[in-house]
Amino acid sequence: MVARRDSGVAQDGNLKEGVEHMAADHLANDAAEPQKGQTSGADTARSGDELRSAFYILALATLVVSVLTLASDFLAPMALAILLWFLVNAIANGIRSLPLCSFIPGGLARAIAAVGLLTGAYLVGRLVVANISELSDGMSELEPKLNEALRAAAGLIGVDREFDVSNELQALQLEGLLRGVFDIVTNTAGDISVVLLFVLFLMLDQRYFDAKIRALFPKDGRADRVEQVLADIGRDTRLYVWIMTVVSLAVGLSTYVICSYFGLKGAAFWGFLAFALNYIPTIGTFVGVVLPALFGLVQFDNYADMLGMIGALAVVQFFLGNILLPRMTGEQLNLSEFVVILSLLVWGAMWGIAGMFLAVPLMMVLAIVLAQFESTRPVAILLSKTGKIGSPR
Repeated sequence: MVARRDSGVAQDGNLKEGVEHMAADHLANDAAEPQKGQTSGADTARSGDELRSAFYILALATLVVSVLTLASDFLAPMALAILLWFLVNAIANGIRSLPLCSFIPGGLARAIAAVGLLTGAYLVGRLVVANISELSDGMSELEPKLNEALRAAAGLIGVDREFDVSNELQALQLEGLLRGVFDIVTNTAGDISVVLLFVLFLMLDQRYFDAKIRALFPKDGRADRVEQVLADIGRDTRLYVWIMTVVSLAVGLSTYVICSYFGLKGAAFWGFLAFALNYIPTIGTFVGVVLPALFGLVQFDNYADMLGMIGALAVVQFFLGNILLPRMTGEQLNLSEFVVILSLLVWGAMWGIAGMFLAVPLMMVLAIVLAQFESTRPVAILLSKTGKIGSPR
């Protein structure tokens, strides 16, 4: 009886402890429910903030692209002027770095550089116009070969017909085409005038830039930071423009020499075209080889000459663009190849040919600016080639 009583007491004790544990667990669960509700509410609010931020970023990007596209007639000449202004400063710095020219004031060096650029552009322009006339005169001699080449090209796609270039040009209403070309030349001349005016005023205002920055940020240390960022942008852009100009000159001169050696008509024109197109990465290099090759296909009777010319042009473009240029730029052009190609397409769609010339410098400036803020540094890292960017100022 005593054992049974003791056993009953033990069972009652165990039952009581079990009830107490169940009550404690229930109370703990009741206390955790508000915390789970609070956590769920915080997650919902955080998700809402992220969606709102994404919407704002998308709306801002759409607005920026729309403004850049709609204002291309004004913004593209201004951007070209800034690029030329950097080139003038790069040449001026080169002049002042010469042993016998270090005493020349900066303003005078920039004036000399600007006059030299204008003179060189005028002389090259006259030479190119003369070569275009030579190409026009030579087209009548090449017309039978061109007709045969067009017939052969049509045969490759299953079209059997005879071609007559003269009749084809008449069918295309040559007068209307010439009027359109004249309008393009007139508009281009007007754009060049606007660009030169922008460059002139930038050169005149250049000496006041530091004072303006100091006036904008008079009481804090942001003036030093802004000056340093602008100095980085100026240094990298001047270096890029200077190196690209030197390499493009080498490409243009090499193309002229090769075309002259093989007897291709309009050698100076093809050299100038290669010089200009070399500012457009990848695409310009390809076009600079293909266009003279196509003309050589019509002109040359000997395919060995044509293949030799194409091979020489390709070797020059490969060496200067893929070996020499990366060695000269080093880590300054820290942009992904994919970003370069994508920027060519985007800026070309917004600003046309001018946008393709400006794509790389604009992306360089954008990467430098994005690297200065912690919130945008991940974007700058994605734009970079190596993933290494400078620390914020």
